[in-house]
Amino acid sequence: MRTILPLFICCFFFLSACNGTLVVNDQAGYTVKQAIQQFEELSQQKVLLPKGTMPYNLTPDYGLIHHEEPRLDLIYIDKKNQSETLKVYIQPAIQELIQEQGDQEYTLKDGTRVIYRPYFSSAYAIEFQKNGLDYILGLSKHAGNKNFDPRELLDIANGLN
Repeated sequence: MRTILPLFICCFFFLSACNGTLVVNDQAGYTVKQAIQQFEELSQQKVLLPKGTMPYNLTPDYGLIHHEEPRLDLIYIDKKNQSETLKVYIQPAIQELIQEQGDQEYTLKDGTRVIYRPYFSSAYAIEFQKNGLDYILGLSKHAGNKNFDPRELLDIANGLN
């Protein structure tokens, strides 16, 4: 798990294509749905997606598939205010979640343990495991939003299905 955290921080706002990565973007003729389908085939596991009301009118924009890991990155953007971004990182779970100093623990409605990681500089992030997959949900930080409530991310996580 420790290996994905630095990657999450480094890649939060700067995602790009590289060898072994398929970029899926509606504007390029691909859909997020196709990215999810390919990831599910690679990982042999069903992905849970945010459903229902999203903060800031976020809509799916594009996804990345990292074949060698495998990992799926989904990016949701508010089309009216593109600084409002939700990123969802999904990969097969390889170890239990580790709570580090400064982390806060929460529980989803179904009893799933969630770690809120408030120290990321570019995102408010939670991490949890469901159905054999690791999920990291990160909501972009804004200079004017100093009173962030982790329940915004917990609400999204509770809506996964």
